Amino acid sequence: MEFQITGEHRRWQDCARSLAKDFSTRAAEHDRDASHPLENYLAIREAGFYSLNIPRELGGEGLSLVGWSLAAEELARGCASTALAFTMHLSIVGPLMESALVDWPGWWCRIGS
Repeated sequence: MEFQITGEHRRWQDCARSLAKDFSTRAAEHDRDASHPLENYLAIREAGFYSLNIPRELGGEGLSLVGWSLAAEELARGCASTALAFTMHLSIVGPLMESALVDWPGWWCRIGS
């Protein structure tokens, strides 16, 4: 299988790399204390990472699994726990986005209501 890494993939990868630099300053402390890196979750949310695999027509970035994986790989270099939580998001949202059983856009409009 051949994958093409696009400029958009690289842009998100670079953003993740920048975030990971900051995350790495706290990773050992969170590991030692068995604490959640809540500030990292906030940072990836503020950077738009939770909308990466949401289709563009629904307001997301529409990024492919390849692009998502490149970003997650970079996040893991800074904090493996943050990258794990990030990929758990994909394990739920990804299949929903691909399911013919999900009523678009109705389902999207009901989130948070």
